[in-house]
Amino acid sequence: MPRQGWAQSLAAGEAGVASLAAPVRGLGDRVVAAVTLDGPVATLTRTPALRFAGALTDAAVRLSEGLVR
Repeated sequence: MPRQGWAQSLAAGEAGVASLAAPVRGLGDRVVAAVTLDGPVATLTRTPALRFAGALTDAAVRLSEGLVR
């Protein structure tokens, strides 16, 4: 996962689909899952991180905190 804490792709798995993902971490800061947002490029745009990275990484951090309690 890049330093910014999220990764985005455009048409990597399917043409016309944009994706954004952030890691969910468990004990020892180990990645145990991911929160993803996938949708049509027409909706998410060619750069989904510009609009959604903050909300997605916040959700991933909250899930991570719930796992290590």
